[in-house]
Amino acid sequence: MRGLLLLLLGTVLSACAGTREPPPDVVAVEDFIEVTGLEEVDRIRTDRMSDFDELNPRYIVFTTRRRDYLIEFHRDCWELRDTFDIKPDLRHDPNYIRPRADTIRGCLINRIFEVNEGQVEELKAMGEVPNPGR
Repeated sequence: MRGLLLLLLGTVLSACAGTREPPPDVVAVEDFIEVTGLEEVDRIRTDRMSDFDELNPRYIVFTTRRRDYLIEFHRDCWELRDTFDIKPDLRHDPNYIRPRADTIRGCLINRIFEVNEGQVEELKAMGEVPNPGR
């Protein structure tokens, strides 16, 4: 009887854990991708001038000399904010970043989308909290 109760409790807990809603900032970027119809790219040509801005733990805007990209990680990448234990980037080709193969700060890249300057500004504005006191 006790084993059956523990099994039932474990099943209920695992079902509850799997139904968590993503945070609103992640949902906003997901909606932006769908509404604007962003095109996925299969690789990014990189150079030494590449940089990124974090939008939230799941998405970053990656900037190269020529273009901007929206990168989605496979999971929330808390390593982006960790300044003590910086994980190295894993690259299979030193000149390109590819989804589902390479990492940034140890986090696997899931998808990459090409974005223009206006879309970058809109994405960055999604994470800004309005300050009515100004």
